[in-house]
Formats: sequence, C-alpha cells, structure tokens
Amino acid sequence: MGIHPHPPFSAVAAAGLALALAGAGAAQAGSAVPRAVTNDMLSSVAVVSSSDAWAVGDSSSTGWSHTLIERWNGKAWKVVASPDPAGSSANNQLDGVAVTSPSNAWAVGQFWNGSSWQPLTERWNGTSWKLVRCPDPGGKAARDGLAGVAASSASGAWAVGEYAHGSTLQALILRWNGRSWQQVTSPQPRGATESSLSAVTSISSSDAWAVGAYFKGLSERTLIEHWNGHSWRLVPSPNVKVLRNALDTVTGSGASALWATGASDNGSVFQTLTELWNGRSWRLVASPDPGGPGQNNVLYAAAAASPASAWAVGDYFDGTADQPLIEHWNSKVWQQQAAQDPPGLTLGTLYGAAAAPSGRAWAVGFYVTGTSTLTLIERWNGTSWRVMPSPNR
Repeated sequence: MGIHPHPPFSAVAAAGLALALAGAGAAQAGSAVPRAVTNDMLSSVAVVSSSDAWAVGDSSSTGWSHTLIERWNGKAWKVVASPDPAGSSANNQLDGVAVTSPSNAWAVGQFWNGSSWQPLTERWNGTSWKLVRCPDPGGKAARDGLAGVAASSASGAWAVGEYAHGSTLQALILRWNGRSWQQVTSPQPRGATESSLSAVTSISSSDAWAVGAYFKGLSERTLIEHWNGHSWRLVPSPNVKVLRNALDTVTGSGASALWATGASDNGSVFQTLTELWNGRSWRLVASPDPGGPGQNNVLYAAAAASPASAWAVGDYFDGTADQPLIEHWNSKVWQQQAAQDPPGLTLGTLYGAAAAPSGRAWAVGFYVTGTSTLTLIERWNGTSWRVMPSPNR
C-alpha cells in the first residue's frame, strides 16, 4: 500500500495503488522498463548540512539487488560500503534514510531470506554502516518490510512499513529507544482489511507523524497517524472522491505546518495528491498534474524547508514515458518547477527529496538511458535544479 519504488515488497500494493503506480508509465507506454546492463536507483535522501548528505537505494547490475548508499561530502557523491544481510545472491533493498548528525544515521528497507521479505535496518556510527536487528512480527515465512525512517536524536528514531498479520497486511511501527528496536502498536481504522505505512517524520520526542493507506473493501483510503508522546492515534485525513487514495510521504518544518503527498486513482489514471496540516486538521490542497487529467501524475516524496516553502517530487507521463516531476509550494500555491534531464534520458523518476537549512534542496531517483538504469541526483541551488554527478555500482 502506498506509492513505493519496489513493487515486490509493497504488497498492500499487490492489488492496489502502489503496484500499479510503480509501473504506471511503462504500462501506458506499452512496454516495461528494459532489463538494464546497469540497474541502479536511489529511493531516499537526507541532509545534515550543505557539506553532508546521504542517499540510499539499491543496485541490481548482477541480477540481484544490493544495498546502495551514497554520501555527499560537499564536493561530490561517493558510494559508501553497506551490508547485504541476504548476501550477494539474493535481494537487498533500502527505501528510507534519516540522519541527525555526521555520526548518526539510519537506513531501512527489506531483504529476501530465501522465501519471503524481512525488515532491514542499518546504522551509520560515524565510521561505517552496521546491521541492527529489528522485530519481524510476521515471522520469517511472512512478508514484512520497512519503507520509511525518521530520527530525532541518537537515542530516538521511528521506522514504518507493513507486516503479514494472518492472511492480510498490517501497518508496522518500530521505535528505537537507544538500545534496540521495539514494535509499537499501530491503530487500525475501523473496517480496514489491510493497511500500510510509507513514511514517518519526527518533530520532537512527543510529536511524530506517519502516513500511508488502508483498504476498506475495494476502496483504498489515506491513512495518517500521530504520536503524542504516549501512543499512536488515528487522525482524520481527506480523500479525493475516487476509488483509491494513498499517501507516500510526510514532511514538516514545525508542529503546525506539515505536508503529506501521494496520488489518487480514479480507476483510469493517477493524479497528484497533496494535503496540509495547519495545526488543527488536514485539508486537500490543489497541485499540478503536468501530464494532464488523462495521464499519470504521482508525487513520491516531499521536503519542507519552512512553512512558506516546500518541495514535492515524483513523475508524470508525457505521452511517451514517465518524466521527473518537481513541484514547489510558495506559501500560496503549488507550482511545477523545471527538472534538468541528464543526457540521454528516455524515462525518469524522482523518489526522494530533502531540504537543507540553507534553503538548498536535493532530489534523487533514477533514469533510463539506452539499456541502463542509472542513479539520478538533482540539486536546487537557489535558482534552478541541476543534475549532480552520482556514482553507480
């Protein structure tokens, strides 16, 4: 459930919005993304400062996916070694990254244990990335995984995703208490048959938000939960009056200024979905659909620089293939901003976004050129978005 870069994991995606979105443009184009000689992608990005940022994803040039972590040192992006718990002959994926300091960062995702997916957490200790054990509530034969992570300090972090609960999938929330990851109860909407969380953000130790979607019959609805310092509580969230709605990210610059973004599906095409928390309630806010009402338009990630400035990224279908999409909130409206295409791009998507205190911002994803799928990193320099060189494994 939710709009997720990796359809094999996002199972509430299996019969719903997420799986369809993952291949939406390719389906409209009449063919799938070609099997690449190089197949690297970045799913998430987090910023410490103008000279320190992290991006995570996976590389599958060998036929199996391996964790991919890159770091910005102020001058260039470099690959940093990261563990593959499934080994070199199975799949390992990272979908979320969070950082609090140069010596504390988290990356989360899932790995294949030979029969199913298991949740994956890795931690940067200032020197190297290390595997950290985490709960697997569905069990080793079930399909469990993590899609998002947020950290407020070295001793406080949240991770969210989904796990197998009987014959269905249920939202998963884990909490890092400074020593270990522990599962925390995630409330289920009344009548929900399946649920999943795609992203989480932490404002403080007593204020965090998680978003995703849930199924009630054949209808998929937005799901928003709030941590009040004691427990997670459901918070009402609006839906467009269509068959399916899902939120893939949540971001905020304060307790009373948050954004949640995703897409809605009317049974034919996907349209961008943006919701604003004003301190009292969530409300729908109009956002551009550059592909038009008859084509797919999706927002996968967002980053708020301030209450008056936020970025949202994803892709839109231009009639031939998916193209990178960037939108900006200027305190009044969302407006499309021009993304820079790397040379040879035929298809591209942006999956992650982050905003630095300086006002600069990052967006990450992938693009296809020829028979290769390559990492894509763009940077907002205060005036325009520019492609930054990024390594591939």
